[in-house]
Amino acid sequence: MIVQRRTQRFVRTNFALAIVSFLLVVYSTFLTRSGILGDASVHSFSDPGTTVYGLLLMYLALIAALGFGMMWVRRRELKPKGGEIAGIHRETALAAGTLALLLSAVVVLVGTSLPIFATSSVEPAFYDQTNLPIAIAMGLLIGISLYLQWGTDEWKGLLKRSLRSFVLAAAFTATLWFVGVQEISMMLFVLSSAFALLVNLELALRIPRTHLGLLGGKLAHLGLAVMFFGMIATGKYGSTKHLSLPLNTPQQALGYTFTYTGYSPTDDGKYAFHVVAEKEGKKIALAPIMFDAGQQGIMRNPDIASFMTKDLYLSPVSIEEHGGHAEHGHETYTLPKGTSVSFGSVKATFVRFDMSAHANQAMMDGAQGMTIGSMLELTNGSQREVVVPVMHYAADGKPKYTPQRSKLLDGEIQLVSMNVASGGTPSTVTVTVHRNGNAQAPVETLVVEASIKPFVVLLWAGTVVMTMGFFLAIAKRTKEA
Repeated sequence: MIVQRRTQRFVRTNFALAIVSFLLVVYSTFLTRSGILGDASVHSFSDPGTTVYGLLLMYLALIAALGFGMMWVRRRELKPKGGEIAGIHRETALAAGTLALLLSAVVVLVGTSLPIFATSSVEPAFYDQTNLPIAIAMGLLIGISLYLQWGTDEWKGLLKRSLRSFVLAAAFTATLWFVGVQEISMMLFVLSSAFALLVNLELALRIPRTHLGLLGGKLAHLGLAVMFFGMIATGKYGSTKHLSLPLNTPQQALGYTFTYTGYSPTDDGKYAFHVVAEKEGKKIALAPIMFDAGQQGIMRNPDIASFMTKDLYLSPVSIEEHGGHAEHGHETYTLPKGTSVSFGSVKATFVRFDMSAHANQAMMDGAQGMTIGSMLELTNGSQREVVVPVMHYAADGKPKYTPQRSKLLDGEIQLVSMNVASGGTPSTVTVTVHRNGNAQAPVETLVVEASIKPFVVLLWAGTVVMTMGFFLAIAKRTKEA
């Protein structure tokens, strides 16, 4: 009786630890989705803050305590029994499945830890290529293990029990050939996933309604198989395009017409970049976000439009100023403060920023915001000229450029960008020189990465089903204890 009570308390304690671990994962996911973690990932070794590190360490500590704690408490029971291993049996399949999980964990550990020990890092393709054969084996083992008997079994009986599910899985895989799944590796992954799905579905339907607690393991396996299908669809058969979207200029890609309409500050000090995606008369408003996170650099949060069969991702890359094309061409120069740069036969020197440049005129025109000029001194040896091209930031943060005429250059000088001195680096300005007065204001351009991810819903559905099965199985074991 005492042993039974101790075992029961032990199972309940581990169940509570599992729930706490799961809640920590959910909370961390919430932080990521809400932007607190930015777009940091396992490949990003920036400083996300004490709170995030604390949650990560708590999660890892709980997982370690759960695993090693169970082994320590049951260390006297975990002794190999004597006797010879005869034939095949379920224990062998479960051991092989555990080995597959271990190999996958080693792959992720090596890939994510490499930047700590070397200057290089691995690409996402590394994880795909190394985990693919492991995932194929995992799907087959999930199905085969449920057809095996405990203790000992025979190949003949295993083949007989699994033949129907394997044939149906092969038939389903063959039909996908006609929709584009034609790579051998992907077909094998589909085959193993479909086999695992059909086996667990068949066995789940055999469970009587009076024993629904037995559904836990089957639901977890079903969820994993559905997740595998989602991984195949989104990871292999998605489409991605890099687009440069000039302001208010439509661009077509991935079956949509994308139009960048400008940006606006958010309540938390970030910037939302507004893009309208239109298809078949239906418009979707997207607002990916970029913001400066200090030492971590520029953070980028994509926006997502979700549908039943696909998700549309729009991730910002950068915001740029592209100059227009003048009839007689133009040249772009970057001038460090105090340094002379040759504009052909004319030498130009960036003297200083002029905060009062044209400010009075801007106020008279009713403009709000901040006006900054760059004082440039031009000389051709015998003549000297001072030109102050201006950049005006409106209240909404959008820049407006005012070129200035230069007699020495017989053209106009247009400010493109400016950088204030920091960390020992001098202030610089970038200007465009338009000859013969053919100046055109630079066009604000948003560079984005647009992606179509088919059947992302399978990933979410598989995750939910797998989690339900996990907790149902733990609850059943708790009652048995």
